[in-house]
Amino acid sequence: MSPKTPLVLEVTPEQREQVERLSQQQGFANPSEYVLALIASAAKAAVEKAELLDDLRESLREAIAGETIPASHMMAALASEDHQQRTLN
Repeated sequence: MSPKTPLVLEVTPEQREQVERLSQQQGFANPSEYVLALIASAAKAAVEKAELLDDLRESLREAIAGETIPASHMMAALASEDHQQRTLN
């Protein structure tokens, strides 16, 4: 793990209380861990959004190129995947 370096954030007393309260409610040992988790979550969401947009672009490209499958095949594949997930859980 990389060495840690301090970061000073200037917040209002109300904001500090809110961060402290939320960190406790979420089960974090301290506000610093909570803020780091928020940063990690935001980074993960950004990656997931980028992947989703890439998938959407690819799907649109395929549709424009006529590379399609019947909706019934797609629905069957989704139903099969859903069934497999329920069986595993």
